[in-house]
Amino acid sequence: MRARTLAATAVVLVTAACTANTFDNPKVTELIVSPKSVNPGEAVTFRFKLEYGGPWNDIRSIELTGLPANTLAANTVTTINVPAAAGEIAETVILINKPAKDGVYPLKFKVTVRNSPGVNIGAVGPLTINDVPGSFQFASFEPASHSIGACPGRLKFITLKYLASDENGATDVTAPKIVGVEPAGLFDAPLALRTPKNPNVIAELVTTPVAVNCNARAPQVWQWTLAATDIDTPNESQSPVPLFITEYVTSP
Repeated sequence: MRARTLAATAVVLVTAACTANTFDNPKVTELIVSPKSVNPGEAVTFRFKLEYGGPWNDIRSIELTGLPANTLAANTVTTINVPAAAGEIAETVILINKPAKDGVYPLKFKVTVRNSPGVNIGAVGPLTINDVPGSFQFASFEPASHSIGACPGRLKFITLKYLASDENGATDVTAPKIVGVEPAGLFDAPLALRTPKNPNVIAELVTTPVAVNCNARAPQVWQWTLAATDIDTPNESQSPVPLFITEYVTSP
């Protein structure tokens, strides 16, 4: 009889302990996100209240999730201030560091509660990060000239360099090309320009090896135009990057 009573008491204690530590997940109320559309480098403000049925000090942290990977790599802070108590408003300003890939992002709050892993507690977004037009900061051959008489053989190997810039990430500048007809007789083969590869930088220096004909017409100033396309993710479109014109000179 005594053993049966002890067992029953143990069951009651375990059940009570489980009940005491079981609460609904925290719930965000009266949420205001402003603005809902930003450029890279601008700030977003989050104001909200939090409902929770357990002890308030159980709430360890709140984190904003869902931002693009490259702004996180640029050390955008994602910590959200926890309200001081139930029913009180908390406000946090998050600066969207550059670069930030353009697009529409369904943001969420992730709350960590004592003795529980972080749980998502509902949608916060969507937040639109706008497209910022890309550009060429410079473009040039290195070296930018040669003398026919000083050429060592049939071909001279040089480098075409350009600096692609975009606050959404350098890889938003795509499909670089020479616009129009390439100067006849200068290049040994049509140019196949390399593209930016790093989405985590605003500007990337891109180099392409080029072979020019040593016996190209001289004297001559060869003028060429570099063009590319900028990706606009929110509008599902593409737009031209402003043209960049530079020169190559051959002399006798």
